[in-house]
Amino acid sequence: MAERLLVLPPIWASPEIVDALPAPARAVRILRDRTEVEIFRWPGVRGGPSSDPTWQAFVEVLSRALRPGCHVLALGTAVSIALITLSRISAGTRSLVASDWALPDVTLERLGIGNFAAASAAGYRARSPGRRMPATLGKVDEQAADVAQEALDHSYVDNLLTSWDSLDLLAESPDVTLPCLYVEAPLEFDDYPEGEATQLFLRFVPGAEVRRTKLWSVIQNFRPGANVTEPANPQAGEEFAAVILEFLERISAGTRLLTVLFTDIVDSTVHALEMGDQRWARMLADHHAIVRRQLKAHGGHEVDNAGDGFLATFESPARAVRCAAAIVEGVQALGIEVRAGVHTGECEVMGEKVGGVAVHAGARIAASAGPSEVLVSRSVRDLVAGSDLQFESGRTVTLKGLPGDWQLYPLAAA
Repeated sequence: MAERLLVLPPIWASPEIVDALPAPARAVRILRDRTEVEIFRWPGVRGGPSSDPTWQAFVEVLSRALRPGCHVLALGTAVSIALITLSRISAGTRSLVASDWALPDVTLERLGIGNFAAASAAGYRARSPGRRMPATLGKVDEQAADVAQEALDHSYVDNLLTSWDSLDLLAESPDVTLPCLYVEAPLEFDDYPEGEATQLFLRFVPGAEVRRTKLWSVIQNFRPGANVTEPANPQAGEEFAAVILEFLERISAGTRLLTVLFTDIVDSTVHALEMGDQRWARMLADHHAIVRRQLKAHGGHEVDNAGDGFLATFESPARAVRCAAAIVEGVQALGIEVRAGVHTGECEVMGEKVGGVAVHAGARIAASAGPSEVLVSRSVRDLVAGSDLQFESGRTVTLKGLPGDWQLYPLAAA
């Protein structure tokens, strides 16, 4: 399973915190054996992007970091940011895994919860003056802990958490439609209302799956003098990783989020009759060479070649659109024109072949394109928003065999 997993630490935490704690370090090592793991650096962490210290800015930062086909693992205070971001723009994200949710003060007040442990933020503030990991964490790599704390701009994070505490999730009403898993990590504190975070997560994501481990509970959520009954251990990391991998494997089995590109030669029958068999065969060979050269240059995977047309898949919709444009331009030297259609959606993967509604849609979109036109679906246009790709006004069409109206957008001339 070669999936990409974007790990979102609590918004006050640096990725180096993983190296300081045995259980999460073990979990990440296991996940990296099976997936492509990236631990995200929030603003306020050394090496992270620049941003205002507000929760609204963090939503924008995260939206720019999402990539088609990735899965997101959000922890602690990052869960709320992930919920809002993914409800606004999923950018082709395949699933969300959340654990150890800590809610902002305003949201807790609106919900009427008095003793919910909004502990990621509280935990940071409790240890911030000392800049040290708490003794209650048991076997901590003190040197790694110092590195994790020194990587933070503590003044920035204090301002951020003030903004974060003003986040009203009830007003924002995040509506995440991705497959979601909530990994319940029971806190080890006497005054924690067990299961509260899980029920609140299900309130915002009613269809989420729920599993239970104990990995993260004593990593983030602590207060001076709290009664920690079971310190974390490396074996807990194995359990946490196993739960996540099992979920990702089920999500990934048989389907993948891909961008499909269809091309075909305009008036191919007319050209074939005019050229004769030999000239037509030579022209097709030149056409195929141009298409394959551009597929290689843009990271495309050739799936099928039906005489005068190609089907290819891409991990990136932007690369698919740029590849289509390059093919359209390149074949004009042969005295022919092609049309191209690009669509992003869940594809059924059957060995080297792909199928499903998304593939049918891509073929119909290509058939709707004009000569030398690159026509994309709305999903593609939305996914490449913010890039240098520009599109003309959309047109509403019906696609044969597919329900409803579709908005299609021609690529604007460079």
